[in-house]
Amino acid sequence: MELNRTSDFQAVSGFQHKPSFMEMITGREETAVKDKVSLGGDQFDKLAEDLGKMKDLSAGYSTQVVKFPQAGQTQNTARNETPVVIVHGTMATQKSIEKYGDGALQTGHPADLTTYMTIKEGEHLQKSGQIVSRNVNEDRMQVTQKHLNDLLPIKNDAQALQSYFGIDENLYNGQGQNVDSLMKLIPGVIGDVANLMVKNREELLGSFSTHTKMIEDKLAKDLKKSGFADSESDPKKKDLVCSKTAAEVMDTVSPKAVLLGHSMGGFVSYTIAMNPKTSLSDKNEFAYDAGNGVSTVITLSSPVAKGVTAPLPRGLANLSYDILDKTMLAPMEGMPGMQFAMLNPFFKSYYDFSKSMTRETLKLTSNNMTTMTNPMTYMQKPGVQQISEGSDFIKKYVQGKSIPEGMTVIAVSNREDGISEQENSVVDEKYPNAHNLDAEVTITAEDLKPTINTRPSLAHVKMASYPFEHGEEFKKEILEDPSHIKRLLEPANYDGIRFRCLSVLQENLNANPQLLETPEYKGVKEKLQDVAAEKLPFKDSPSYLAHQILEGLKA
Repeated sequence: MELNRTSDFQAVSGFQHKPSFMEMITGREETAVKDKVSLGGDQFDKLAEDLGKMKDLSAGYSTQVVKFPQAGQTQNTARNETPVVIVHGTMATQKSIEKYGDGALQTGHPADLTTYMTIKEGEHLQKSGQIVSRNVNEDRMQVTQKHLNDLLPIKNDAQALQSYFGIDENLYNGQGQNVDSLMKLIPGVIGDVANLMVKNREELLGSFSTHTKMIEDKLAKDLKKSGFADSESDPKKKDLVCSKTAAEVMDTVSPKAVLLGHSMGGFVSYTIAMNPKTSLSDKNEFAYDAGNGVSTVITLSSPVAKGVTAPLPRGLANLSYDILDKTMLAPMEGMPGMQFAMLNPFFKSYYDFSKSMTRETLKLTSNNMTTMTNPMTYMQKPGVQQISEGSDFIKKYVQGKSIPEGMTVIAVSNREDGISEQENSVVDEKYPNAHNLDAEVTITAEDLKPTINTRPSLAHVKMASYPFEHGEEFKKEILEDPSHIKRLLEPANYDGIRFRCLSVLQENLNANPQLLETPEYKGVKEKLQDVAAEKLPFKDSPSYLAHQILEGLKA
């Protein structure tokens, strides 16, 4: 199923006119339907005002395409049918990152590919963030309703519910948690979510994730009161088990989303996750309801560490020289006469010095011109200023922000990227749920043929083109460095990521049963024991998979 529609999101933009909704269609290119705007007839004094109105209207709409995996497109449904919300970068559309949408569908995830005009136009980042937040909520609501259609008919059938949630009291040789107390609470959770879904849709688009977090928090408290984890003597361990169990129940009913963004889209996604609403009454425009409904954030060449280098990143500061070198200097250096002249050490020294001076002069010129024109650029595109190194936005809403418990952030960067340079595009790994991946990007001679294409710029653009390759790189990095496994298994991470990490480890153990006996993997075995000790009663929980791995080692 594919849902294609256009909306300006009145609650975000503040406009009263609403573009038409597109009908539900399948396999068709999306088109945008916008409001008609009068240019004031003969009242030319209103022209500037009307042009501004046109810009605001165009920046306020987004064309959203939500796709669900179809038969034959994937072999398995993703764990809990987690929706993947994909956010493109500046001067791009959803098409620039659609390979990641294809990757999501092929792995069984519903995928949201939206063209965000606010990002294309460089509007305020918080405006883009609120639109993305509403999309996250809408996608979660669609999956939630699908799950409720299955759950409500079996709400009072304990055996059917156990099967649906994958609950089994015998997973840990009779040493698990109190499943009976959990089963008594699940029908109430289903009822609470069903009651939530009948609320006003417009209201839910701005509050759904906070509502579901409240239901999850209440379930965690009720589990603790019910004696579900009374076998745990450590109060912190008991709290952990109850909170993770509540999170898994809610993720089965109403799964949290994966936010995946490239360039500015990744930056917007990251700020959403780092700045969740604190309550239903939180009206701060820099706080996002979807921040309470995100399990994983994946950023692709996004300057989440400290913003884009000011006044210009390396790839743009050197662009004039790179094009000169590519179109004139390099071809000239390949000529026989020039190669002969370069045999003279004095000539070669002079030529190299001249090239270096030319590069620095062009770089200085580009930086100076940008510095002079930035005030006008920032006035027209305030989002560009907000994402620039040292901005107030970064200081207030990015730097020093800890990643919420139960969420995982993976920052994918590339050392050749000259737009969002690698040192600007990493997350702080002092947080156990923050992870970095140094990815490779293939740039061919064919890619470089257009005059404007340079390696630093292509390395940035093409980061959105390798979903499966980046996934394989991440798997390889996990297996080659056991410290990554230990960090990914930390309880602060989203359990879906922990489960995936254990699945990769299990695959490798099947091929190499002695792997955990090697000295470098000693700490991994200890971490497996910690995860297994959580004893969550779900067949697809990290704790049960860790338990299975450990049991397999005994065989």
